[in-house]
Amino acid sequence: MIKRMLQVAVVAGIVFVSSSSLLAFGIGVYGNGGGGYGYWADVGTGHYYGGGGIILDTNLAYNRVFNYRLEFGASYINIGATGESVMIHMNHYFGLGVVRTKLVRFWIGPMISLSGLVSNIYGSVCGTGLALGLNFNFGEVFTLSITGTGRFIGGIADGSWGYGGDGMCTIAFLFRVNQDVYSRGRY
Repeated sequence: MIKRMLQVAVVAGIVFVSSSSLLAFGIGVYGNGGGGYGYWADVGTGHYYGGGGIILDTNLAYNRVFNYRLEFGASYINIGATGESVMIHMNHYFGLGVVRTKLVRFWIGPMISLSGLVSNIYGSVCGTGLALGLNFNFGEVFTLSITGTGRFIGGIADGSWGYGGDGMCTIAFLFRVNQDVYSRGRY
């Protein structure tokens, strides 16, 4: 499972870098946290998590409608009475810029998450939901981004199927490269 996730991350990274060689993009680090409620083996339980990792985004400040964001990292997760684990996760966001100015970009769009539980509890969890993002652009190279997500999740952990929902908040610090700056005439 982890090997497959790493292969997908490497392929996504290669496609991202090769497709963005002529485009502006941003790279940085993020921290996230969240929690929710689900049913695993027909038992209701809450969960919460926190962690961080590396983030890539194709459009932080540029005056284009679409952006793609990739987060790859690890989190500590506590699943109620079930126990604790380390979760390796990869989150994909597909944003549409609703507000695009030189200093602020507000975007909204769907997200997909793929996660693997790799210690104490083993399994995989997938999710899909809606994300809202707000980018604050400082100068020509730095962006502070805040993202909120609500999602439905489902998967298998220690042989038990489950499903539920959760919310997540992410704060990211990114450096814009290859001229990811606002220009009024570009779309």
